[in-house]
Amino acid sequence: MTAHVQRYIFSYLVRLFPAVPHDEFAEFVDNVRENGLIDAIVVWRGAIVDGWHRYLACLAAGVAPRFTHLPDNADPLVFVVAKNLLRRHLTTSQRAEIAYRISALSARGRPRGEGTDGEFPQRSYTQAEAARLLRVSRREVGYAARVFSPDGPVDPQVRRAVQQGTLRVSDGATVAEDPPEVQREALARVVAKKHRTIASAAGQVKGEIALRENEEAWESTRARPAGETVTIHHSAVSGLHRLVAAASVDAIITHPPGTAEALPLFSDLASFAGHALKPGGVMVVMAHAALLPRIIERLSRQELKWILEFDLQFPGPQGRSGYPYRVNIHRRPLLVYAKSGFSLNGGSDVIAVPTPGELSEDRSGWHPVEVAMAMTVERFTQAGQVVCDPSMLGRPGSMLGAMENGCIFIGADRDRSSIDRTREVLRQSQKQESPETVVSSRATHPGASGGPASRGNV
Repeated sequence: MTAHVQRYIFSYLVRLFPAVPHDEFAEFVDNVRENGLIDAIVVWRGAIVDGWHRYLACLAAGVAPRFTHLPDNADPLVFVVAKNLLRRHLTTSQRAEIAYRISALSARGRPRGEGTDGEFPQRSYTQAEAARLLRVSRREVGYAARVFSPDGPVDPQVRRAVQQGTLRVSDGATVAEDPPEVQREALARVVAKKHRTIASAAGQVKGEIALRENEEAWESTRARPAGETVTIHHSAVSGLHRLVAAASVDAIITHPPGTAEALPLFSDLASFAGHALKPGGVMVVMAHAALLPRIIERLSRQELKWILEFDLQFPGPQGRSGYPYRVNIHRRPLLVYAKSGFSLNGGSDVIAVPTPGELSEDRSGWHPVEVAMAMTVERFTQAGQVVCDPSMLGRPGSMLGAMENGCIFIGADRDRSSIDRTREVLRQSQKQESPETVVSSRATHPGASGGPASRGNV
């Protein structure tokens, strides 16, 4: 027994797969002690590549281990993966983690900075190759890279939750850029079943942080001083419940991201609309036709009533639809939802965006989407109403349209660069205002220090 302990080392390959829980291993040791070792331990170039639990169980049970050897020219990684995929019930997230760790091996086949030369296979695997080997998507391996990178920003507690199956690897990746304390608190709320996803929990946590550190700014949203027309929040949609008072908004007009990854945002948007809209308030969402059924499914979960679909027409293509069709997009659907009591005074269900040559001097140089958002604000609101765009994407057409229409505006975005661009656009618009006009902005965001921006400052 001692000779075997001295001769055989564990290859890094056996550590790619999750360890057997302690209680299961104890039962396995008893089984080996009673029945002996059934399956031989596999060795390649002096290192155990398959059967390290069997080896340890033999040592613990006092049973002589049996070995079989792979040829030196074999690829032990392919052998180990094939054996463990058949033997174990691994989740998609677990297989994605293993694929990432395989792709992280150096060209010599070992983890960078670990091990000895003779212990590891000779070839390396890209993330795409490792994904095929483990039967997962390349995207899942990318998520695993964000979660399990040694120098990555994901908190160790979140990593363990992914490994234990509490979270999916994609969920862990969504909070990678959040502060560690936000990640831990969001995880605790998911474990306590207070939230279905860690992304929504993190959004609420960040909103609560913003509330604590910017209480004065929140109170200004609830009881807005006379003359203040613009408030900007640095927040995810899911965090706006605590920053915008209930039943305080007349119209939500927004253009969320048009990717499948952003679909959860539409559920957060419907929840926020149910909270923030006044009775008779309206929500107008510029959607993407390729995702329309899935977007409508998410927007239809709250206390909002479906009204109709408007047609937003552009003078030129605004991108292309996804594969396999690659159709030039000249129109976007505007989805209209409302709380009870909403009314719309006639007019067409088509909003046609003019060509650049047809734009007024005030809108010269605007992006077509900004023009479209401003025209949508004009179509659905009246002077003096409160308009909110919870996902501005750095194109503040809704803000500019609200200012033109004499409305009070509340904007938000979780992206720092989008907030910075909105501030710059607001500065430029302030320069063009007459001295009698007061336009001010308050900026609140998770992790901010100090109080809110002063009146007239951005």
